[in-house]
Amino acid sequence: MVAMLAPLLALVLSSPVGADPNSGTKLFQECQAHERISDQTSTSNMDYANAAHCVGYVEGFITGILVGPPPAPLCPVHATPGTIVRVYVAYMQQHPALLDKPMYEGLFAALSDAYPCPKAQ
Repeated sequence: MVAMLAPLLALVLSSPVGADPNSGTKLFQECQAHERISDQTSTSNMDYANAAHCVGYVEGFITGILVGPPPAPLCPVHATPGTIVRVYVAYMQQHPALLDKPMYEGLFAALSDAYPCPKAQ
């Protein structure tokens, strides 16, 4: 039981005191962990936990966009979560001001840039 709680405790203790858990900085750091895991440059339990949260958030966000009221503002229909994470991290590196905004703002901006829906004719 204690061994199962260790990664969760480490995750809680690694967050800066007073850090906004919904900030772009938090999601960006978690998604960077996903890249490290994907690139096989990390085997840290902390990175696995952060990567899982990143992918879960991204998948939930995309699902909400795609099942929301039509027309969908974004069209990432064939993009994999891993690709979307990389698009997000690259976008945030180019737009660091979004790190201070709520996490959904940076993700929406990155996806709007990379996956716009075709214009209606």
